[in-house]
Amino acid sequence: MVKKLFLYLLVFGGLSLPAKEPTIQKEIFYYDDVKLIEHDVEYAKERCKLDLFIPGNDETKRPVVLFFHGGGLRGGKKYFPEALKSSGAIIVSANYRLSCERAKCPDYLYDAAAAANWVFKHIAEYGGDPDCVIISGHSAGAYLSAMVGMDARYLARFSEKNTRFLLIAPVSGQMTTHFQIQNERLGTHQEIAEHVVVDEYAPIWHAKKGLPPVILLTGGVDLDWPARPQENQLLYSVLRKIHHDERAKIYCIDGFGHSECIEPALTILVKREMWQAYAKQKRVASMPENYLLNSGRKIEFQAQRTGKAKVGASAVIAQKEGKIIVDVTCTEPAFDQLVYGPRAWSSDCLNLYLATAENLEGQWVMDSKGRAEFYPFGLKERLWKASVERTPTGWNAHYEVDLAGIDGKLVKANIVRDRRTKDAREVTCWSPVYGNGFQEKDALVPLVEK
Repeated sequence: MVKKLFLYLLVFGGLSLPAKEPTIQKEIFYYDDVKLIEHDVEYAKERCKLDLFIPGNDETKRPVVLFFHGGGLRGGKKYFPEALKSSGAIIVSANYRLSCERAKCPDYLYDAAAAANWVFKHIAEYGGDPDCVIISGHSAGAYLSAMVGMDARYLARFSEKNTRFLLIAPVSGQMTTHFQIQNERLGTHQEIAEHVVVDEYAPIWHAKKGLPPVILLTGGVDLDWPARPQENQLLYSVLRKIHHDERAKIYCIDGFGHSECIEPALTILVKREMWQAYAKQKRVASMPENYLLNSGRKIEFQAQRTGKAKVGASAVIAQKEGKIIVDVTCTEPAFDQLVYGPRAWSSDCLNLYLATAENLEGQWVMDSKGRAEFYPFGLKERLWKASVERTPTGWNAHYEVDLAGIDGKLVKANIVRDRRTKDAREVTCWSPVYGNGFQEKDALVPLVEK
């Protein structure tokens, strides 16, 4: 009864607890029984280890993300993606044996299954919820997560079921038979297979009814690994149209390539899928977004629509003494271009959006000459302070928003640079998540409760 009351207060009452520093556990060997290791046992003892990232804050059981690194099945090592570190979930980041003379298919598949089995068996000891485990990874790690999540044989070796996963969420994973498996068969070293092979080592081979929800995430259709988004789109279509699984989803994130899509993809996973699935599993209405994403860390602007890498501007957003503090730095003298419109919102300007749980929004628009206009949408201008300072190489913009005067408990923010000319328009965002419109809901970065 006490536990249920605590969860109710956390979800509906905006209960906040003293923040604790996250703890990290490293180099945990995840095979409970070495007899289940085939081939080179010593190599498995070297590679088959995982790290844990355990966020502070409360004593409730947390969702868990099991994440596998990429590297073409031939390289790479475990790490904690930034988007997951700010998610509120426990992260389990696992190494696996790499394809070489000491390991071949399916060794690394069984390693990934062994890591998942360890999570199911032991994560409760670290505050994780074994009934709310998401299996994910990037590139080769995404392939492993899809195979272990969709093919029951691998976890069956450990007397576990793949249907126990809360979500299967590969990021830019190969959904046909992995090219490195083809290399092992042919004795080659190509990174793009000459032929598309679909057999028992292809995730799409195992698409069927009864799987956990499959959330597919990739980079842009023309920017990600060749044919990678298309393979994911095919799997999505098979799940939706042939097996009528309406829970399957796909996100192709325009403007990001194979390596660059990791953080925005995982941010989408957290914000759109993870907490909603967790809330449904626990039969509560929703979970609060009570974390500050990328707090205090400089984020480079990237082009939203054109896919360009960086545009010479960066932002730092943080919360301090009851205020949202935003500092934007630009080293582009081109920001001095002529403002031809009658309003600040004309040719080249910064837009800072805020939104609350009650859907009240406010927007500051500032141009390169320091002119600013406020569009309230329910919020009050007196809560904001904004200024632009010219520098020898560009400009700095500073925003302060007083949270004490905002009625909503939850606040989100997003910075957008909107550059327009008479013939074209370029939109760039600070937020790591973009959509078809720069005011799309998921382009708003969640901030801690006031």
